[in-house]
Amino acid sequence: MLEKEAADLFREALHFEEVGNKLAASQIYEQLLHYFPARSSVLINLSENYISLKNDERLKELLPKLEVIQHPLAKLNAGTIYYNQQKRNIALEFFQKAFDLDPNNQEILQSLAVCLFKLKKPQLAAEFAEKLAYLSTSPIDFGRAAYYYASACDWPNELRIRNLTTSIFPFFGISRNLYEHQNLSDAEAYAPKEKVSLALNFDSYVGLHDLNSHKLRIGYLCGEFREHATLKLLISVFEHHAHETFEVFYFDNGISDNSIYRQRLEATSGTIISIRDKSDAYVLAEIKRLKIDLLINLNGYFGNGRNELFFERAAPIQVSYLGYPATLGHPNIDYLIADSVTIPDENLHYFTESIYRLPLCYQPNDDKRPKARPATREKYGLPEGLFIFCCLNNSYKLTRDTFEAWATILQKSVNTSLLLLADNDDAKRNIIEAAEAFNVGDRICFIERLPTLDYVDLLSLCDLFLDTFPYNAHTTASDALWAGTPILTMPGETFPSRVAHSLILRAGLDAELYVASSRQDYISKALFLTENPQIVEKSKAFMRTKIDIEGGFVDMLTYTKHLEEAYISMFQTYLKEWKKNGQ
Repeated sequence: MLEKEAADLFREALHFEEVGNKLAASQIYEQLLHYFPARSSVLINLSENYISLKNDERLKELLPKLEVIQHPLAKLNAGTIYYNQQKRNIALEFFQKAFDLDPNNQEILQSLAVCLFKLKKPQLAAEFAEKLAYLSTSPIDFGRAAYYYASACDWPNELRIRNLTTSIFPFFGISRNLYEHQNLSDAEAYAPKEKVSLALNFDSYVGLHDLNSHKLRIGYLCGEFREHATLKLLISVFEHHAHETFEVFYFDNGISDNSIYRQRLEATSGTIISIRDKSDAYVLAEIKRLKIDLLINLNGYFGNGRNELFFERAAPIQVSYLGYPATLGHPNIDYLIADSVTIPDENLHYFTESIYRLPLCYQPNDDKRPKARPATREKYGLPEGLFIFCCLNNSYKLTRDTFEAWATILQKSVNTSLLLLADNDDAKRNIIEAAEAFNVGDRICFIERLPTLDYVDLLSLCDLFLDTFPYNAHTTASDALWAGTPILTMPGETFPSRVAHSLILRAGLDAELYVASSRQDYISKALFLTENPQIVEKSKAFMRTKIDIEGGFVDMLTYTKHLEEAYISMFQTYLKEWKKNGQ
């Protein structure tokens, strides 16, 4: 092939890339690669297209050639391939090499920051993310940098960014916003504006059917169908689904960990469909081929989700549930499932979704979850003879105001200690430094993440769980209650700040004792409970009875029926609208 002919083909491939046809572009690059097997520009562009198309097999073949090319984009693509293979330490090496070659490349900076964060190095991740933000001037990039600083419990730098710039990163924003209208504003600014179809897309779906003759087809899309909070909460729903009425599909955007939870999922009658290495176009076609009636978004702006599929209207009815406790701010998400505590009437208009409220509490649970076993504090290195407060929430949920409230509680109480999760070394270091400023550094201890059974046992050994604000413990709150440890919470105005309140009410605990009306009330209630440990012990005995004799705080068979009633109601509403519009 002549160079002129090759140059013409190369330009044609670039054109296909510009119009979004990466498959056609890749075919041309493959043709060029046949004649020029070591041409850097072809290898770089081809691998970039295959990364988007998730052609993992071909990328494995191209990887050795990419690794030796001394070009920042070659190093970036090699790092991305390793990152997608879950080989993050190797990925970091290549991202660092790419940065050394081009320290102002925004894509390289973002990849480096994300990889560092996943490797539990949020402080350094934040520094690269902040450099990216000042180059891009993107509110989203500033929001991500603030989130990384918060995950390191570096509150001065977090606040500096949030106070001096406009930052939008909804997953982090809901952990700081005090009012629901702020969550709505952030989500609407973050959600894509293009490719928006009608909320009820009547003419794009030909599989609509009558429930009298067909099962309702439910698709759950999630990146965490493994031993993760989402599946731990939902597994009993999947086991209790009325499969004579519903046909269930699990669209898995993650990986199997062969855990007991994954094994239980595989044992249900639902069908698991792996989509992690599939393009959006493929998954959209598959969802339509299967004639999914309701597609459930279990991620939202969290985890390994595929929001683009929902934003492009993958199914006629689309529902946000469990993973993200706020609006997604996009008209193609039709419903959000909550309860009357988490979303009271006065907040309904701050959601672009229609709100379907389940009875009592929106959060499911596992009716086979392990109970706390007899254990000793010595086993986990906890101090004997002290009243132990704990909070095992992720570090980004911990604000400076919350920590200062805890420090005040420790200062004003005697024989108390606070147990925190050692989420990462940066957070641990910064928390210790903050505690020492209050002269309570010796009153705080840390615990590493534990296997599920040990984690439950540890929680049972604590006296009182101190909740975070404005983003409560959610799954962790359920864990504490099931371990028999009461929670002290301070509900606010937003969904994420009201979840623990909802769980406390469902558990049957006395809200006068465990639900605070203000920061001062939160401190006062904590001090009161340390001075009256017999009240706490009575609550713990009450919860143990609930668990040991009554089987827990929620009847999951009844809960699942309520959830199924919600799905049927959504479908019947859609069908009514569909018929009204003359379809």
